[in-house]
Formats: sequence, C-alpha cells, structure tokens
Amino acid sequence: MAAAYAEVPLEEGLAYPGSVPGRIVEAWRQGSLADVVEPQGVREANLRDPADQPVLLTLLAANADYLISGDKDLLALAEQYSIITPAQFWARHGG
Repeated sequence: MAAAYAEVPLEEGLAYPGSVPGRIVEAWRQGSLADVVEPQGVREANLRDPADQPVLLTLLAANADYLISGDKDLLALAEQYSIITPAQFWARHGG
C-alpha cells in the first residue's frame, strides 16, 4: 500500500524533511514504519457502518495495539476493541 502512495507529493507546509511529520512520512515511504497486512478474521455483526469492516478486520489481523480513529461508528466499538481517538493516543503517548 505504501508503494501506491510513494509518489504522492506533499502539500507545501504539510511536512518539512527534518520535522517530526517529515520523518514519519519519509519512514512510511521507505516501508519502515508499518507492516502491510490483509484484513482477516470474523466479521463484526454490530458494526454501524459496514464499510468499516475491512478497517476492523485489519486491526485484528495486525494484532495492533490501537486503532486511532475519529470515526464515531468505529469508536462505538471501543469497549470491545482497542480503538481510541487521536487525542486519547496523544494523552497517553504524546508527552
């Protein structure tokens, strides 16, 4: 997936090469930031938005610590799955 976006230009001011966002984008482009996994697992019957099914199944397949999302339909499942908002993640890990 990262390869598909490797040539997407950054918007001016979005990230500078030496900045934290710039280093994150560069690591992502080089493939050293994340593993690519295919969605797998048992479908969640209680999903409010069926289009979120691949996102949830990818969370499970990756055995990820968190899914960071602002999507209200996914956040409705936060008691069952490790889904948190960006603000919650920042409060825990941001400094």
